[in-house]
Amino acid sequence: MRRLFLAALSAICAVTLAHADETSTPQAPEKVGANQTLVYGKGDAIVTCAPTHYCALSLQQGETIKATEAGDQNWSITPTTYGAGNFATPVLILSPHSDNLKTQLTITTDRRSYAVTLVSTADKWTPLTAFSYPAP
Repeated sequence: MRRLFLAALSAICAVTLAHADETSTPQAPEKVGANQTLVYGKGDAIVTCAPTHYCALSLQQGETIKATEAGDQNWSITPTTYGAGNFATPVLILSPHSDNLKTQLTITTDRRSYAVTLVSTADKWTPLTAFSYPAP
């Protein structure tokens, strides 16, 4: 299981790097290959996953995940990090146990709290979702 998880994380990171555009910088991880970008504090944060695929939710570089709490136990939620040192970026690997699920996920970090709706469908999923952070 751990080997499968590491392979999935490696594939997600490879897709991320392969899709980076020229505006990508280590200081703006939300611009590095995300299939969907959510603006923190604006609108509903919804992440769609499929039972046969892993999907990832990337938070702000340098942030540390303190806790995650899902509304039900039908999701595998695994916190991890890619990168190192000043470039370490927290990521949650998400996988629903079946389709047609919907739950709320609360993520608490050393900087902020996130409220995310997790949705599962049989065939629609977003491999990598990232947040962007507007200037205050």
